[in-house]
Amino acid sequence: MSYETGNSGAWRNDGGVQPHAYDPYLHPELFRGVATRRAFAFLIDLVIISVPVILGYVFIFVFGVVTLGVGFLRFDYSGHGQSSGHYTEGTISRWLEESLAVIDRFAKGRLVLVGSSMGGWVTLRIIEQLRKRGEQARIGGIVLIAPAPDFTSVLIEPHLTEKELKSLAENGYFEEESAYSPEPNRYSRALIEDGRHNLVMNGLIETGCPVHILQGMKDPGVPYSHALAIMEKIVGDDAILTLVRDGDHRLSRPEDIERIEAALAAMLANV
Repeated sequence: MSYETGNSGAWRNDGGVQPHAYDPYLHPELFRGVATRRAFAFLIDLVIISVPVILGYVFIFVFGVVTLGVGFLRFDYSGHGQSSGHYTEGTISRWLEESLAVIDRFAKGRLVLVGSSMGGWVTLRIIEQLRKRGEQARIGGIVLIAPAPDFTSVLIEPHLTEKELKSLAENGYFEEESAYSPEPNRYSRALIEDGRHNLVMNGLIETGCPVHILQGMKDPGVPYSHALAIMEKIVGDDAILTLVRDGDHRLSRPEDIERIEAALAAMLANV
């Protein structure tokens, strides 16, 4: 069967069968309202598809707020990250003072403190100060990542060379090669001397809250034996130590981040 158009542009065939396709430009009367009906159909499909998705997001948001609705406060010590100053100008006492000022100004309710490396030292000093102020009830727990409390007295001073001692005496600092930067690490005499007034491992460590330490066993800066020593000092508290066999100091790989998140989630669940 064949179709052809006549002079009028209308379809005709030799068998009198109506064509099953029409040209909207030649037969506009057959297409009136089609665009409107399609628009309504599209809107209906959009609602059917999107509403469950939107409700799912709302549920997740509300569920998260209700079950883990916690505030989050992060800051850089002076001389670190986005804060002003240079790290060589800082001391443990100064960074402790800054931390307490930020907590007093912005943190409300109970606290779960997270400290990494030197931040672990500052965290333990914060705990001491809050307990002295009678605010131990605010402390819900602490998570320490490759903590380095007392590192100036325990990990640095006993291993200083004559050259480094001489540099401290004459220049007020000494430098050593950094494993993470082309620039050397510089340790000031002020940092080392101030560190002696902020020791936390010269006696028992009383936090009054759960503690979770995560430590890489291939950490070139803080040996995992230091984490074991911290655990021995924590008496009477719920303390967990997670050793990562192939972990470095930063513990920043995706699998390391997952461990940290799991430790923090478990801590928050009990606060």
